[in-house]
Amino acid sequence: MSSVGEVAGLGQTTRISGRLGHRGGVLGILFAPVTLLLVLFLAPMLIMVQMSVLRFAPSTGGGYTFEHYGEALTNELNRTIAINTTFIATVAMTAMLLIAIPLAYYMVFKAGKRELLILLALVLADELAPVVKIYAWQVILGREGTG
Repeated sequence: MSSVGEVAGLGQTTRISGRLGHRGGVLGILFAPVTLLLVLFLAPMLIMVQMSVLRFAPSTGGGYTFEHYGEALTNELNRTIAINTTFIATVAMTAMLLIAIPLAYYMVFKAGKRELLILLALVLADELAPVVKIYAWQVILGREGTG
């Protein structure tokens, strides 16, 4: 990395104090995100894995076992739920792709001035979904919150 650079093409030179070249480099840039990943994601995941193999969670006094996994994988209800979930997710993904790919093609190559309007409609639809869910739950639960 050069320590001298030209400013705005005016022929003037100035010193560029590049942080990357002096201290830390790539490791300095990656330290904060990697630390956050370890603390906020990987540590809770490891705790959850440990809790899943405890005989009597959260106490470690009962020892470790894989019985819970065997029961979850052999239970007929869990198998039915997994199959139904996979089917619904596949159908939803296929429907989204059938809409999204032609829409993306249209927006990139054909939309012209309508591109901003289409993008606004997509963003509004995405942002309004939680509001619609809130009103739906209010209708389902009624005024007293019990249905």
